[in-house]
Amino acid sequence: TASLRLIHYLAKQELYQVERNALRFNLKEIQALLKEVYGLRVPDADIVRIERHTEGWITGIQLILQKIRDAGGEKTGETLNGYLSSGEELFNYFAEEVFEHQPREIQDFLIKTSILELLNPEICNYLLKVRKAGDLLHYLESEHVFIARVGDDFRYHPIFQEFLAKKLKGYYPQKLVRSLNNNLGDYFRDNRDYSAAVNHYLVAENYAHAAKVIEKNYHYWRAAGNFSTFINLVKRFPESITERFPHLLLLAGKYYLYLGKNSEVLKITRKLIVRFGKEKNYDLRALAVGDRGYGKQR
Repeated sequence: TASLRLIHYLAKQELYQVERNALRFNLKEIQALLKEVYGLRVPDADIVRIERHTEGWITGIQLILQKIRDAGGEKTGETLNGYLSSGEELFNYFAEEVFEHQPREIQDFLIKTSILELLNPEICNYLLKVRKAGDLLHYLESEHVFIARVGDDFRYHPIFQEFLAKKLKGYYPQKLVRSLNNNLGDYFRDNRDYSAAVNHYLVAENYAHAAKVIEKNYHYWRAAGNFSTFINLVKRFPESITERFPHLLLLAGKYYLYLGKNSEVLKITRKLIVRFGKEKNYDLRALAVGDRGYGKQR
């Protein structure tokens, strides 16, 4: 058989195995390709963008470099910007070809797990309520389905993940998409990854759960110094929800204070002082007044 012949040649060292990672171009190799093959001088910053966008995928690199050569090396930045918007269509063509040749079970797995940044058997089994996610992930890796290892985890190529996310919206009702994100919110909450938990609850529009996680675990972001992350999460809440959970704004104001963004501190505390005064919630009003005082002093 073909497999036995391959083993025979491997044993005689007449055939070499090439791992997938060895086929990826790194920054230096892309730079050499630009200079020696295409005769182009491209700024290092743009080479970093090319490597990041393609993740070393040679077909993607060649498509970009062809466009840069056609437009002229002096217009690299402009050409790259255009490609990153229009070149996605070409990638989607390849992605569609790969996707359509997969069994229905694999297609379903790909689509539903596209909401994950990192994949591993445990979280995929939890999300999909199955027990064979490990086998499916190894199948995808062996088939080179735009998936790469990151330590013990996996992740999809960013553009492939976007491709799958569009499939998710088109294939399944919004109710199911919210349910999947809600499940992940529970998973990350139980595993104390509160930023990920809040993110998925927000995507699921489960604002009450997201707010409760923040109010109960606000020290999580403070201990890590992730004030900007905290503030960006709070910004994603609708105003009607922050009205119901005023602690969110009070905490955001305090974290703006830590970041030295005094104008934001004054803006938030002004509203809270008025609101807490009307509600006769003098304890919270005192906290807001205190933060406003610190904001004015800096």
